[in-house]
Amino acid sequence: MKSEEFILNTPSLSAYKWWPGGLGQTANVAIVMAQLYIKGKHYGLHPFLVRIRNAQTHLPEPGVDVGEIGPKLGLNGVNNGFLGLKDVRIPRKQMLMKNAEVRPNGRFVKGPEPLLTYGTMVFARVMIVRDVSFGLLQAATIATRYSAVRRQSPIAVDQPEPQILDHTTQQAKLFPQIAKGIFFRIAADVVWLIYQSVAKELGAGQRRNLPELHALSCCLKAYCSAEAEEAVEILRKSCGGHGYLRSSNFPEIYGAVTAACTYEGENTVLLLQTARFLVKQYVDGLKRKVLPSSVTYLRNATPPKWGKSVELKTLVRLLEYAATESVRSAFEYQKKQRKIFKSEPMVTNKAGIRLIQSATLHARAFLARNASEEAEKLRRQLKPALAEVLVQLTEIFVLDLCLAMEQLKTRFERLLEEFRVNAVTVVDGFDFSDRVLGSTLGCYDGHVYERLLAEACQSPLNEEPVNQTFQTHLKPLMQGKL
Repeated sequence: MKSEEFILNTPSLSAYKWWPGGLGQTANVAIVMAQLYIKGKHYGLHPFLVRIRNAQTHLPEPGVDVGEIGPKLGLNGVNNGFLGLKDVRIPRKQMLMKNAEVRPNGRFVKGPEPLLTYGTMVFARVMIVRDVSFGLLQAATIATRYSAVRRQSPIAVDQPEPQILDHTTQQAKLFPQIAKGIFFRIAADVVWLIYQSVAKELGAGQRRNLPELHALSCCLKAYCSAEAEEAVEILRKSCGGHGYLRSSNFPEIYGAVTAACTYEGENTVLLLQTARFLVKQYVDGLKRKVLPSSVTYLRNATPPKWGKSVELKTLVRLLEYAATESVRSAFEYQKKQRKIFKSEPMVTNKAGIRLIQSATLHARAFLARNASEEAEKLRRQLKPALAEVLVQLTEIFVLDLCLAMEQLKTRFERLLEEFRVNAVTVVDGFDFSDRVLGSTLGCYDGHVYERLLAEACQSPLNEEPVNQTFQTHLKPLMQGKL
């Protein structure tokens, strides 16, 4: 107390900081989130500015155990690190005290409600949706361009082998992923605008819209990253054996996209947070309270009706009704479990699978409505020919969310055929340079096979016509007597 210092300790090996980017070898100062204790009393989690490496020598400071965590599935250009602290002393003023303060006499002054700290996490999760859409569109560009070059399997007996992009099965693999990449990005932009609005409200001391934004960013981060991960793998496999080559750049794209399923909140945990919000809003809806705009459907969703043709807005309402029924089912199941278990965490654990399903369906419903509404706004600004392509992509996106319904499959297949003629032009419109794509399969000039061979020739195993191991291992084996 007299020295006005904090003493930082990592209590166990499992409490080590693990993963921060740049921590392994680059950073010499870190903002450490640590549990605050004053005279044995706990005051919660707070940020502290800590020097971890010497400013002159870059050696770890006394009591600091820091290093790089090793090779990863992807993103190996980032030196992610680990950090442990033992009796590391820092001045009191190195506690970041915007939201809470420790006075020189040791008195803790409580700041605004902890809910305000969600702002930074929300920002990061919105950025993740943008990032995974970027990776997904890269993969879609590579696979679509390759499919326009590769020819295989005649469709008509008297015709030459077509571009594999002409096969309906290939279109079903590629085109929904193009649509996902586009509408994930549009959704991220919409939520970004919501974030900016809420950030201003927080600055004015208002937090009314923060829970909705937090729930929305959680489920979109979880849903979009999981869908993008699966989509990139579908696109890789759509390129056959060539997609398995490192030079296709699918491994790097997949490594970056799949990482997003874990960092800034593991997806299952995030979906459960959204589900908690949804159940609360469902209960408020039963009480006829005003609900936030993204969940107003919970109060009045009814089974949609349609005839021989199904309008897009009907499909959106169908997804909202499915989400509502899922939330209702989870709510009713939790009520039953409370009669068995007195602990609320036990109830949540038992209902976990149902809650995750509810949050996932909510994400689908939000994305479908957002795609429909934003596409309609854009359509009014476009020339008819381009507007038609946008409508096709919107329908492909929403229909892909509803394909369990048999009567929609014919319509889906017709849209694939209609969109085929514009597929390459659309991915070219994403304007990824060959340098950014980094792929032998997705080059703009279409010289796939020339680039594949050139890349193969650069293999270290091709540096000599006969590898030296032939003399030391293979030749004795071949000429030896069995």
